[in-house]
Amino acid sequence: LQGVVITVDGLENELRATTDAFGNFRLDNVPVGRFFVHIDGTQVRDDQLGLNYPDGNYYPSVGKAWESHPGQETNIGEVFLPLVRQGTLQTVSAEETTVITAAPSIIEENPEFAGVAISVPPNSLFSDSGERGGQVGIAPVPADRLPGPGPEGLQFPIVITVQTDGATNFDQPVPICFPNHESLAPGEKSALWSFNHDTGRFEIVGPMTVSADGQLSAPIQASACWLPAGTVQPRGPSVRMGAAVAAAAARTTATGVRTCVVRRRIPTRTRRIRFT
Repeated sequence: LQGVVITVDGLENELRATTDAFGNFRLDNVPVGRFFVHIDGTQVRDDQLGLNYPDGNYYPSVGKAWESHPGQETNIGEVFLPLVRQGTLQTVSAEETTVITAAPSIIEENPEFAGVAISVPPNSLFSDSGERGGQVGIAPVPADRLPGPGPEGLQFPIVITVQTDGATNFDQPVPICFPNHESLAPGEKSALWSFNHDTGRFEIVGPMTVSADGQLSAPIQASACWLPAGTVQPRGPSVRMGAAVAAAAARTTATGVRTCVVRRRIPTRTRRIRFT
């Protein structure tokens, strides 16, 4: 995918690269050891594909921890950016709770996403500058396009990513709810998983319990969503924003949106991004 911008945190002006027509990029003279980067898919513009952030379809921005070794060029593997469809982002209210669901086009193509929702408390979304409000959305992540390997022996029924139009914080926990596709009994317990980009692993971030009617699985406590470039102060079950989030007891599947694949290499660093 052409036009994705990669920058090294703290050195955004000095260490940056943009993918070419083949999805390739290269970063030279990066810090030795572990460092963090931002992969910005929102910069990609393509009228034919309707790619135009934030008003059209777009690929999001994600943060990653990479590691380089002196004198070596390191291949960092593939990074997947889920396609966020037009209509995904919804304006949150300052006066009442805003229930965020998948875009109608997503539910039409993937009925299993009906019932997936996050409930944003009033006036809880804010940017690093302190400005309140903005837009929040959820989008599906295909099972074969996860940001990292899933837990051994476990398949997720549904995986989503939570996105915003730029805000990076909630000032209180944001509950999340999934449909009970695993046919667990009312009151039965499950787990909420989130991909931690800092560690490169899926981690359990809170318990879930099935509703009395058996239709939904929701957190036992309110779960806190983390936004793409920030963290949330409230402690307890949490979801990382911009990362893959799933509820599961045993197995899972996710279905289809187009994604952007990023393949990279390090110390002089190269990445390739392709459309799939």
